[in-house]
Amino acid sequence: MEMKHNYRYAASLLSMICAGSIFQACEASLSESETEMRQEIPATLSSKIAGDAEGSFVDDELLLMVSEEAYHYWEVGDSVALADMVRTDLRLDYFRPALEVLPKNEKLARQLGLDRWFVAGFDAGTDAVSIATRLASSHSVEAVQFIKTGSCAPSGTVDKYAEDTRSNPYFTNDPLFHYQWNLYNDGSLDTYFSSGADVGATYAWNLCGGDPRVVVAIIDGPVKYDHEDLADNMWVNQKELQGTEGVDDDNNGYVDDIYGYNFAQGKGA
Repeated sequence: MEMKHNYRYAASLLSMICAGSIFQACEASLSESETEMRQEIPATLSSKIAGDAEGSFVDDELLLMVSEEAYHYWEVGDSVALADMVRTDLRLDYFRPALEVLPKNEKLARQLGLDRWFVAGFDAGTDAVSIATRLASSHSVEAVQFIKTGSCAPSGTVDKYAEDTRSNPYFTNDPLFHYQWNLYNDGSLDTYFSSGADVGATYAWNLCGGDPRVVVAIIDGPVKYDHEDLADNMWVNQKELQGTEGVDDDNNGYVDDIYGYNFAQGKGA
């Protein structure tokens, strides 16, 4: 699906407000690789700069958390005063909230400080490290985070499925099911695996093999909704699927969330 908004957020923004997850950047700690990568950042400012430095990063955006005093200007609509407090001399291309907070979640967002996170955009030719350092030097900025670019790991395929017969001991036509010992463990996988040390999934399947009324939400990480093993079982938001592209057809606060919402990139999935 094409990105309909130019939102590219850090992976830590996958934490959903409704789950009450705390934003990763609040840890404000640097890994050894980050220290080596950004040695030019003064030690007095490094405590404000958070994020995993492994992999590649967006070169024209940063995440930053402003102070409560600075955020007050945003609340009253004085974006100019807010920009002054976080260094207008940087000539930022745009400055916008990182999360869209629904009215029902305002209290929780404020408690966690999620409403004070913003995305700062700048020219791609500018040194992101320099921008981050200058932002971190502002007393009105509490934290800065580089935005890691996402990637899709190869899912792989299974060439041949086992025949579904009554003699099949795995209760499924998945030939790799025996590796999921947490679901069904007959002790054959390894000498260290005790038979019966599982959650008893097969007993549950005897009672119910599935119910379309049950929707499982993945809130910890992404899901490949078009994967051959998942596509036929994915929940679909029919109002958005049959609605108008770029419009919040079901009025839930999220646009084009046909299979869900990608909080890392700020777009529907």
